[in-house]
This record gives sequence, structure tokens and C-alpha cells, in this order.
Amino acid sequence: MVRKGHASERLGQKQDALADYTLAIESRTLAGDEQAQILFGRGLLLEAMGRPNDALTDYGAALSLTPDFAAARNRRAGLYARMGEVAEAQGGFAEAGDTHSRPQAADPHLDAPVASRESTRTAAAVPTTTDGKEVPPNGHRRQAQLQLGAWRSPQKAEQGWDHAKALAGDVLVGASPRIVAVDLPGAGRFYRLRVAVTQTGSGGLCVALAAKGLDCILIHD
Repeated sequence: MVRKGHASERLGQKQDALADYTLAIESRTLAGDEQAQILFGRGLLLEAMGRPNDALTDYGAALSLTPDFAAARNRRAGLYARMGEVAEAQGGFAEAGDTHSRPQAADPHLDAPVASRESTRTAAAVPTTTDGKEVPPNGHRRQAQLQLGAWRSPQKAEQGWDHAKALAGDVLVGASPRIVAVDLPGAGRFYRLRVAVTQTGSGGLCVALAAKGLDCILIHD
């Protein structure tokens, strides 16, 4: 059912995919982590179908099974931001950032959903690194990174930056983007789009960006 659901979703058959995911979830035959992943996938689908409250329920169910599921926590925070629930959004982004910053918590789900929604806009060049490691920022203030998306090519990541600037308005004024290439086990190479910000107010920036429909992951250095 899970594979059938994935195939239906790729073909744009959302109702069929939803039915297949629901059957897989209700069968109770999946292990805890697998069940959490399917709940997360159904949540993404429900978001795309304009059913945010149902998506929130699925993200919460996924987190009850796998509390360190950073992608589910981050998506839930983004939904809270778009609903105007600022306190819940800020807390969710902070918790997701703490989880994602742990070395053992590299979660391809944080990249894959964005990579499947590639922008087609034209973009200016953005600096790229290919080792997946961040260069320590200048200055003495504590820094954080905001990840705005991940794509399968640096060109698509550049287009993602152009798209982010267009949607964000003055929220990203003065921000300096970087593209970081990372190899994720079992998922391949992704090109992450990040901007450096100070720790103070970084959660608020994620809330502001999410409220404008952008993905945002808070990464602590």
C-alpha cells in the first residue's frame, strides 16, 4: 500500500494516494519508525490538499512515535506559523533545530519534501561549498543558520533563493545565502540553501518566513 501510495502521489492522484496511505497506517503492520514516516508523508499530502488541521494531527502522531523526528516537528511549526500561532511556531522551530543539530539526527526528510517542489525561476549565482561543512562565521555573536530548502542540483538551489527572496519581501533583506552540498545515506546528494543569522531572533525569522509560505529549518552552530 505504501509503494502504491507513493506511485499515486507521483502521478498527481492525491485522493488515491491518501486512501493508500490511510490503509497502510490503519493496518498497524508497520514498525514504529515506519509508521511515523508514513504519517509524516500523509501529513505532507494533506498540506498539499489544503487540509492543515488534519496534517497537524498526522505530524503530532508521528512525533508521538518518534519524538526526534525533526522534519515532522519543523513542518508542524511551519503550519502553526501560517495559522498565526506564533508561540507554538517558535517553540517548534527551536525544538526541530535542536534535534537536527545533533550529529546522529541527519534526517533526509528535512530535505526531500522541499526537493520535490523545485522552483522554476531564474536566479543569481549563490556561493556553493561541496563538503557539507559550514564555515565558521565572522564576529563574536552566536550564529545560527536558516535552511530555506534543499534541491538535487546547485542550479535549482539558486532558483530556490530567487523564489525565496520574491516571497519573503523585506524579511531576507541583507541576508547572504550559501549553498551547501551534503550526501545523505540512502538518499543521495542534496544542495541545501542556507543563510547565516544571529541566534537572537532566529526563531522569529523562521516564523515570519513560514507565514509567507516558505520552508525554514533552524540550524544551531
